Amino acid sequence: MPDRQQQLLDDARLNDATPPGPTFFALGREFTRLRRDTPWLQELPFDPVRYALRYQANV
Repeated sequence: MPDRQQQLLDDARLNDATPPGPTFFALGREFTRLRRDTPWLQELPFDPVRYALRYQANV
């Protein structure tokens, strides 16, 4: 998790606020890391995954 995102999460927890959701870029980085280590994910086309990540980041 990037330092800025971790700081926002920590601040929200300290103030009993709703923590921010993950960003599209953070989700993309994690998916790329996971995809490198998981053979069946490498077989998926990337465009539908990108759409799902973008949707999840905006929910």
